[in-house]
This record gives sequence, C-alpha cells and structure tokens, in this order.
Amino acid sequence: MTIKHIFTDLDGTLLNSDGRLTDENALLIKQSQLPVTMVSARSPREMLAPLRQLALTGPQIAFNGGLIYQMLQGELKVLDTHPMNLVTGRQILSYMAIYFPSISTTYYDERAWYADHVDYGTEIESQVTGEAPVIMNPGQFLANPASHLMKIMIMTHNSAEREVISQALAQLHLQDVNIKASGEQYLEITSRQALKSLGINYIAKSLKLNKAEMVAFGDGQNDLPMFQQVGLAVAMENAATEVKAQANLITKTNDLNGVGWGLNYLIS
Repeated sequence: MTIKHIFTDLDGTLLNSDGRLTDENALLIKQSQLPVTMVSARSPREMLAPLRQLALTGPQIAFNGGLIYQMLQGELKVLDTHPMNLVTGRQILSYMAIYFPSISTTYYDERAWYADHVDYGTEIESQVTGEAPVIMNPGQFLANPASHLMKIMIMTHNSAEREVISQALAQLHLQDVNIKASGEQYLEITSRQALKSLGINYIAKSLKLNKAEMVAFGDGQNDLPMFQQVGLAVAMENAATEVKAQANLITKTNDLNGVGWGLNYLIS
C-alpha cells in the first residue's frame, strides 16, 4: 500500500492531554513528508497552532466536516461549507437561554467564536484554546441572513448534566442538526451535513485519492465514520475500546506522540 495522505483527529489524537502538539510529534510527522489534513470539531482559529507547527498548506476539516478550508498566506480560504439553518440555531439558543440560563452556550462562524457574555465555560475554553470570544448578542448575529452559524457549543458542569440537556434538546425533534457529546462536559451542535466522513470524501475527490492511499488516526466514536473512508485506520492507545475494535492498527497514546510514532512505523 502506498500512503499518499494522512487524516488525523486533534483532541485526544494529534494533541496531548494539555491540548498541545509536542515538538517531537511535529518532527516525526514532518519527517514522513506526507500531506496532512487535520479533522476536528474545532474552529479554524483553534486549529491554527498545530497547523503552523506542521506548516500545513493543504485542505483542513473543521467543525466535524462543516467547513473545509485552506490557510493561504495567512488568510482563510473556504473550499466547502455546511452551516446550520439560522432558524434552527435561533430555536436552540433561545431554548438554552430560557430553560438552562446558567449553562455556558456559545457559537461560531467560520472565523470567530461568539458568546453573549463571559462565564465559567468561556474562561475554561479560552484556557484550552488560547482564544477569547467575541461578545455579541445572538439575536444580532442571527438577524443577519449572511451569517454562517457553524457550531453551537454547550459546556455543562458534568456528564450527568450534559445528559439532561441532551435529552431535553432531543424533545425539540430537530431534523437538520447533529448533536454530539464530546469529552466529559461538551455538547457540540452542527448541521446534519457536517460529517468527518463527508469532509474526507470531498478531499479525496478533489485530490484524486483512492481509499487505499489514505490513513486516518483517531480516538473517539465520532472518528469511526472517518475510519470507514480510508484504507488504514489507526486508533490511539487511549482510544475507547469500540474504536480500537474498528482499527487496523493501534499506536501509542496521544501523550506519547502516537500519531508521529504510528506514521513512521507505517512508512518504515
């Protein structure tokens, strides 16, 4: 098998437990000289640090497939986008403000992260990503028909609270969004068309890549559809058991530079 392209999840995979790409991992990946596409629920701004470390110029996948983009000369070039319906977005944000006002609820477009106010959730997220939200009333954002609502992020205090909110949102019977749990505290809401697998298909067609020429690294259940689109699926040692069961290879943990190590193992 000739490997021509690498796809990798970020949190829990390419990045260590501190949310950073280590210098050693970056060096191992660069030594492979293979093009890399990061595939993440993060926004492009939150993907900027590892993108710069790896000097990536090819297409990247943000918002779980909701946005495919390139950074060219420091500018974001949108290649394909699947924003949420603004009416649905208003329904979700209004519901959260009325029934869960103490829960941190923020939202994104392609270029920025927005919040109605600073709270515990924005402070924690800022520490993780190094980004600060733009303070804006959601009504102002949603009133502009040109707005692209890429993701709504809900940060709860614990997994039990997250489950309560997830079940409450399910009662709204929203047909055009995906609501995904992430980590211990997050709910991430994107367009139903925002899928990691569709993002990989878009890039594969654009670059004329065969399935056998692509490798994917991941650790979570939302990486399983991505695994199905590539010739070789690599799970991290820290991945969930069901993810490991679907992988062709298991590499070291994200804290032991598992992506770089696994990549060099494959090409050696």
